[in-house]
Amino acid sequence: MIILFWAAAALTFYTFFLYPVFLSLLVRLISKREPDSPGLPDKPEWPRISLIIAAHNEEKVIEKKLFNTAELDYPSGQLEVIVVSDNSTDSTNELVRKYENKGVILVEVDQRRGKTFAQNQAARVSTGRILFFSDANSIWEKDALWRLAERFENPGTGYVCGRLKYINEETGSGFSEGLYWKYELYLRFLESRLFSVTAGNGAVYAVRAGDYLEIDDLYCHDLELPHELVKRGKLALYEPAAVACEKAAVEVEEEYARKVRMLSRTWRRILTGPSLYNPFKYGPVYSWMMISHRLLRYMVPFFQIIIFGSSWFLRNSGSVYLAAFAAQLAFYALALAGKMLKLRNRLFFVPYYFCMFNLASLVGFFKALSGNVSPVWEKADSTR
Repeated sequence: MIILFWAAAALTFYTFFLYPVFLSLLVRLISKREPDSPGLPDKPEWPRISLIIAAHNEEKVIEKKLFNTAELDYPSGQLEVIVVSDNSTDSTNELVRKYENKGVILVEVDQRRGKTFAQNQAARVSTGRILFFSDANSIWEKDALWRLAERFENPGTGYVCGRLKYINEETGSGFSEGLYWKYELYLRFLESRLFSVTAGNGAVYAVRAGDYLEIDDLYCHDLELPHELVKRGKLALYEPAAVACEKAAVEVEEEYARKVRMLSRTWRRILTGPSLYNPFKYGPVYSWMMISHRLLRYMVPFFQIIIFGSSWFLRNSGSVYLAAFAAQLAFYALALAGKMLKLRNRLFFVPYYFCMFNLASLVGFFKALSGNVSPVWEKADSTR
């Protein structure tokens, strides 16, 4: 029992604290600082690109997204805009058709199959040399397109993701999600500087058209494309200057449902593809990052259960175990108070969010184990 306690505690501490420290040290030792670009570079020819926007019942935001797209800095005539509608039943399709005379292409999917399937259909009709992907509720800053495109000047680059910024962090869920996301982005920055990112995000990213892969409908680009391209000898990078803004879910319950859906798909990938962490396929550095940042992170709820159970069993065996058990009780009491009383104070909300995320991972694991995984997504209304 003592071994279980210390092993689970050590792995948790390593995952959240030591891994970033080791990453930072390695980056300082071997990487070079990349110069910032002051503005749209003066190039004789920018490549033709395609911006693919996935939508399902997005009548509230789709026109705002198209206005935003029209304002992006990129040479005229070199940008193809494709909206792929995953069996929308509201007025999304009609709204998009209003912009067909301005070059916007509407791809309609008659049977709802999920975001990945829809993106595959759009990629098939695209003509750009680089494919950019965005969500309907993601508003890009004006320079985001060329910031991403610029990174593809290196022929070894296959994938680049930008930085998602939450614009309503003053809410309880927004604060917690924003805090967690800033931590994630810091790790992404370090991983990109060292080698390649272990995952991207669906709001702002791009793939060289020749490197695009049609993946299984149950999986998502966020996790699949980076490691698949690394396996093929390409780089998967992070460009923090390419910024997209979104609202975080106001209510944690909305965020919990999204996390369960996302993590059930992730767990299915882990359970059916242990080769994700094979150093002979990805190299020792990338495999180490995948294990540290991905596999161990998703296993944290199991570590929590082990630490709680073993510290309770050992509570009379020494002050360390009694203190650990008491600290956990206090932490979970704060989380429970944050949920039951809907307290917005950070002292309560951060523990609540941490527990919510790990509960979602645990539920996602059992959903994946039972085969109860769906490729379709349900948007949180408060993010629109």
